[in-house]
Amino acid sequence: VIGAAGRLVAEKGHATLIEATARVLRARHDVRLEIAGGGSRQADLVAIASAEGLGDRMAMRGHVFDMAAFYEGLDIFVLPSISSEGLSRSLLEAMACGAAVIVTDSGGIREYARDGDNCLLVPAGDVAALARAIERVSSEPSASELRARLVRGGRSTALQYSVERFANACADEIEGRLR
Repeated sequence: VIGAAGRLVAEKGHATLIEATARVLRARHDVRLEIAGGGSRQADLVAIASAEGLGDRMAMRGHVFDMAAFYEGLDIFVLPSISSEGLSRSLLEAMACGAAVIVTDSGGIREYARDGDNCLLVPAGDVAALARAIERVSSEPSASELRARLVRGGRSTALQYSVERFANACADEIEGRLR
């Protein structure tokens, strides 16, 4: 089960994730995509999923009240942003809940995303690279070892970010935008 959470807007890159998942699904049939969140692109994303042949292999969950249960139900969490992403709460939550993480290299992600340690890092908007990363985490012979390493690294990273540190990072980002 692959998942993402966030506002359904173009810059969050959900279309890239849907297309990458469809590529993976062509090679293996045990893949499912779950997306939590709502927004202006929901109808467009459903149409893309339909055109890509995802059918009942994708679920749009809308607003999810128990996000911990959502993350815990995932094997892989993907943050597919195609524009600048700051400190992502959903990414840290997914890491804390034990999902292996794949992120796109956008904005401030590099502050805490360490490729091969706590996540796999792929170029933003690159459908083929994202599909390869999903396959690498889910089906290569060494996938269980890789997944375990990403989960350990992710949990360690999530523990480093306290509520106070998160609030300070958000304040710094807002202050930077106001300058």
